[in-house]
Amino acid sequence: MDAFHRAVAEFMVTDMDLVIEPPALAAARQSPDSSGLLLGEVHGVRENPLLIHALMNAFGLTSLALEWPEDLTPIIRAFLASGTLADHPWLWGGDGRITAGHLEVLANRAAAGPLKLILFDAVIGADWSWSQRDEAMAQRILAISPPSARTLVAAGNAHTPVSPIELGVPMDARMAGQRPGIW
Repeated sequence: MDAFHRAVAEFMVTDMDLVIEPPALAAARQSPDSSGLLLGEVHGVRENPLLIHALMNAFGLTSLALEWPEDLTPIIRAFLASGTLADHPWLWGGDGRITAGHLEVLANRAAAGPLKLILFDAVIGADWSWSQRDEAMAQRILAISPPSARTLVAAGNAHTPVSPIELGVPMDARMAGQRPGIW
């Protein structure tokens, strides 16, 4: 944990020179305006925390949903309040969803003003299918984030297509059925 705390403290939250092509910018602006949600990420990309920071700034978003185990919610809230992160087995998944950069960006965003944080990955049973997990994640986001919240949802790219894929029915397809206009 000491090394992880040092890595969080050493991560520099800087503004990216984010360049968004005009058609993508228009679509990305429309998504939170019409559905309250903007989605996407690929796990493990080093720049993801900075991209989250840049997108929240670019679109004036104060609500963030992360594909992190929802059981971490009290631990992350305590971290944001105190700056100290308690150890928990879910922090060590190793798939790139939870990094020192993410934690520093969360701390930075929370210090800058209100931050509504939603952790939406549900712990599922061995008999659950991939589609059932995605349905549970979609329901958690929709229940906690009304359209007026304008939430950036950082979820792996397998969860963000708006139509069924080889794995099953993704989270975003479930949400798009209830909130048209998701991009």
